Amino acid sequence: MADEDDTETFESADAGASETYPLEAGQIRKGGHIMIKGNACKVLDVSTSKTGKHGHAKCHFVAQDIFSGKKMEDLVPASHTTMIPFVKKVEYQAIGLEDEFLTLLTDSGDTREDIKLPKYLNSAPPDAEEVSKRIEDFLKKEEDFMVIVLCAIGKEVVTDTKVLDVSTSKTGKHGHAKCHFVAQDIFSGKKMEDLVPASHTTNVPFVKKVELQCMGVDDDGFVSLLTDDGGMREDIKLPNTLNQAPPDAEEVSKRIQEFLEKETEFNCIILCACSKEVITDTKVMVA
Repeated sequence: MADEDDTETFESADAGASETYPLEAGQIRKGGHIMIKGNACKVLDVSTSKTGKHGHAKCHFVAQDIFSGKKMEDLVPASHTTMIPFVKKVEYQAIGLEDEFLTLLTDSGDTREDIKLPKYLNSAPPDAEEVSKRIEDFLKKEEDFMVIVLCAIGKEVVTDTKVLDVSTSKTGKHGHAKCHFVAQDIFSGKKMEDLVPASHTTNVPFVKKVELQCMGVDDDGFVSLLTDDGGMREDIKLPNTLNQAPPDAEEVSKRIQEFLEKETEFNCIILCACSKEVITDTKVMVA
């Protein structure tokens, strides 16, 4: 378990929410997650073996701490239950840095100032220096960019950044600089363009992706999804049943149904923006 100093370094992702859930060890696959000695880990390899003539099958897990990158191993009887961390990634717009703490813009328009630049963490990720330098450079250059925050077991760590490029041009001798945007509707895939004076204000959507475990689909196309607190959501439809379906809606929906028929454990990746939530992809744990 992380020591007291490390616990103070990482802020709580979802206060009051369940951070782990139980799963039979024999069902955990490579690419999935597992708790080892109190640490949230990603499974790099798993092998199942027998121990002696009357021994029970055991699963040998080789994993990596998702925050520190430290390699870890565990041996668990295949029929025994072990704990799995809820893991998700969230994107926030970074707008400043005060001492060691980032200023981040949330979906509600509020700011957060409780997540540290990764290089200042007691248990810093392997690429903490590189990610931190990139963030500092973007802020100095006044770039518009997002930070990608990895969340699990009450910890939130910035693991990457995402910056958007845009071209700027002049219009006429006395014209003002204008930004020409070539964009794509994140839900429908439709190509769109806009021209906005560089000094004018425009609106930017809060966009994030959430991963929830898929448990089933009803006859009306509503997907049953397991939430971080152990509850169920049944208000998101298969993408091919939407009025404005994404370009790959049929392929994603077919994949979901096939995974359910085969009883494959997988997550639905949900794109959230403008009060819309659309399943855009899946993530399965492959042995």
